[in-house]
Amino acid sequence: MGRADTKARFELFDHGNGLYSFEETQEFLDDVPELGPYTYWGTTYASGLYNDQNEAMREAKALIPWLSEVC
Repeated sequence: MGRADTKARFELFDHGNGLYSFEETQEFLDDVPELGPYTYWGTTYASGLYNDQNEAMREAKALIPWLSEVC
């Protein structure tokens, strides 16, 4: 799911072994000499592991302010 301005996104990962984690990525723009503007996605937050999906979502909403607006 993504932020309203589409410049950030959130992913919740199910590791298939009862553990969950999440990650926030954002779009960045750099000016590269001789090439000009360069847009790329970079990780701005990567969580640890959680034993429960709901626990992971609670923590994500506490740490990523815009997430509560979209879910």
